[in-house]
Amino acid sequence: MKYLDLIWAALRRRKARTALALLSVVVAFVLFGLLDTVRNTFSTFGQNATGYDRLFVMSKMNMGNPLPLSLLPQIREVPGVTRVGYGSFLEGTYQSPKNPISVEAHQGGDYFDFYPDVDIAPAEREALRRTRTGAVVGETLAKKFHWKIGERIPLQTTTVLKDGTNILTLDVVGIYRFSDRSMRVFNNSLYINWDYFKKRLEDLSLLRRAVPIVCDGHVVDLAVPIGGKRRGGYVALATLRWCRDTMRQLKGKPGFPNLRIRKGSRTIMHNVCWGDPEPNVDVGDIDLGRYYGYSERAIEKLMKETPERDAE
Repeated sequence: MKYLDLIWAALRRRKARTALALLSVVVAFVLFGLLDTVRNTFSTFGQNATGYDRLFVMSKMNMGNPLPLSLLPQIREVPGVTRVGYGSFLEGTYQSPKNPISVEAHQGGDYFDFYPDVDIAPAEREALRRTRTGAVVGETLAKKFHWKIGERIPLQTTTVLKDGTNILTLDVVGIYRFSDRSMRVFNNSLYINWDYFKKRLEDLSLLRRAVPIVCDGHVVDLAVPIGGKRRGGYVALATLRWCRDTMRQLKGKPGFPNLRIRKGSRTIMHNVCWGDPEPNVDVGDIDLGRYYGYSERAIEKLMKETPERDAE
């Protein structure tokens, strides 16, 4: 205590020096607090976010190129991996090309084991396993199209199926919901069984070479290349800017020769086409079906359903 007066006198002797010393101490503590916050943020980055422990693996060449299933056991042996699944996706439309739907094919109800935060009834997951043509639909998508459990829905795809058509008929067996705000975007998807999807495909090589078309950050369609009986193809797009973006994405890829834009109008969408020149519409649906690679059985079925169109 006897030195307190001397200390006080020294502090008051040069007030500027005292103020700067106190300021340096305050700055030191502030910097320590800020840097410690940054350290904690980086050391625990993502560990509190939904899905931080889930990892998706896809082809580095193109997201539309599926990886070989032979990689599955190799991935399973990676340290830290506790569960592995596989699947694929395709783009479909419902009733109109203006209603695109993201369809994912996975290992039945087991796929939802990766998402403990999803709201789906156990009975609905079991129904997906047991129903070959089953599908579970996101809550947002179900409300948009007024779908209910037990309803049968036809989806039009750009992928050639085994019967030569591009219609995928599914039975709604469940409706799921993600409550977390960061996961609500997945409420617009539809999940089906991988085995059903695989058995419906006519040519798996076409699927492996199919290219998802991304416009404005969203997959708007799936471009299927030519091959086998399929001599040409096209995707319908809303704007010419999307058409130019699609041309850049498909340029140089195998199965997409002779790329060109076919302009539409206010009521008809624009098209990006590839392959041989399109047959004249006057040739009839039979030749058009063969041009797009449909099987004779599928063409015959179409003619029986709409005989008047070919008669014209």
